[in-house]
Amino acid sequence: MGECQLNPGGPNGGGFMPEIELDLGRHCIETATRRRYNRLLSEYFRGRQGDPELEARLELLQKALTDLDFPSLRAAYKELCGNTAARVVLTAVGGRPVVSIDGQMVGAARRSRPGTRT
Repeated sequence: MGECQLNPGGPNGGGFMPEIELDLGRHCIETATRRRYNRLLSEYFRGRQGDPELEARLELLQKALTDLDFPSLRAAYKELCGNTAARVVLTAVGGRPVVSIDGQMVGAARRSRPGTRT
């Protein structure tokens, strides 16, 4: 599976925004995202500071972990529960994390923040 592809037009209109393919063969989307984030964070602290591709992937994964409503996504799309061969990709649109399954963008459920309306 591809680790990461970079697309023009990052979160602030410049740079690149990664596409991260997640392996959901053994874990749900939340666990797969958290595991990838932790693995890349370890790489970062083992001497890869300043790597713009790694930093872009870390930023996207962190946004996904804080912004996406994983329980709602799993409830709406059984492929995101894990144990699937579906191609699941995490990317960003307008600086916000978005999930696609087999090339189809799915609803990017957002977590409610206290004091905000959804």
